[in-house]
Amino acid sequence: MATDPMHIYYSKWLPRARRLLAPSGRLTELAHTLSAKDQIPAEDWRTRLRRVLDGHEQPDTDLVFEVERFVCRPLSERPVEQTEEFVLAS
Repeated sequence: MATDPMHIYYSKWLPRARRLLAPSGRLTELAHTLSAKDQIPAEDWRTRLRRVLDGHEQPDTDLVFEVERFVCRPLSERPVEQTEEFVLAS
């Protein structure tokens, strides 16, 4: 089933998601963001996200969208520490 469009997209998305969520605290921040939206405990989200990033679970399209929305947020919506790091690294 390697020709399935979602499988192809997922195989390209996963390394990108791993890279973007690798900095310390990003996965936890995303878990808390998702928890605030749907009342599922952040620890449960963190576990699920780790399973996805480790390749043990394929995310549904809603989760892919939420991850993308999180990593592509405007600077004004990011915590001050991340905004300062981004500006200093530029």
